[in-house]
Amino acid sequence: MRKNIIPAVIAFVIMGCIVFVDKMLLPAPPSIPGHRVKWVPWAPPSNLVPWSLMHNKSTTAVVAFVIMASLATRDLHLWQRRTWLRDAKHVWAFSDYDDGIFTTTLPSLKGKGTWKDAQHRQLRGMQWLKLPAEVQWVFMIDDDTWVNMPVLRRFLGWLPSDSELMCGYRAPNNMFNGGGGILISRRLFDVLVPKLYSEQCPFLGVNDDTVTECARTLPNATLMHSSAFSFYPEAIHHANDFIGQITIHPVKDLALIQAMTATVSEFYKDPEDAIT
Repeated sequence: MRKNIIPAVIAFVIMGCIVFVDKMLLPAPPSIPGHRVKWVPWAPPSNLVPWSLMHNKSTTAVVAFVIMASLATRDLHLWQRRTWLRDAKHVWAFSDYDDGIFTTTLPSLKGKGTWKDAQHRQLRGMQWLKLPAEVQWVFMIDDDTWVNMPVLRRFLGWLPSDSELMCGYRAPNNMFNGGGGILISRRLFDVLVPKLYSEQCPFLGVNDDTVTECARTLPNATLMHSSAFSFYPEAIHHANDFIGQITIHPVKDLALIQAMTATVSEFYKDPEDAIT
């Protein structure tokens, strides 16, 4: 009987080794920038290809860019307009001055150039805005934020635009990082913005904390963390460092902005790629 057991044990050990080696050699699913969702149950399946290589599911992504601009840093927004933002249709840059072309201001914002004053520009600006009906998303960014438009398009193609959704990079204080960009669905925008500066959604000293905390008070709002929304140029040594990111912040070097924009334009050669 012992002679019959020994071959069975050997066979069992061999099968175990085969299974172990197979698991070790099996390639892991590709990583997805933003797949580590902390605040919501919704997440893309882990076996999807990275955002940067996804084929867009929709023909167009209609985004309104709401930018915090400033007279003191006016060149930064001009560089945005001349590079990655040049083909965007819906752009509002709220500043402490009105240049008559690219930036606008409001009576409550005009001539107020401090950092504290700047925290109101996008909030007051969004309350003043009358968005066109075609806009599906609102993207809050700074004038020193660089956006990877082809990746943004692919990212939006996999998000439910008809939900009350807010996406961004969750900072250590548990709030979205405004410089990295805060993406708000139109449906959430229409519910959230009228409540700003109210008892339900008071101003909290900075714009990103204010909109994040306001979204938390809304029963149907979904907050999604994504590591694709924030990265720092000090870490950029190769195209791989930004090619799959949605945003890079802060970027205050025109040569770097031009290089990144040209690189992603060449890498994502797709005649259908467009943000309108």
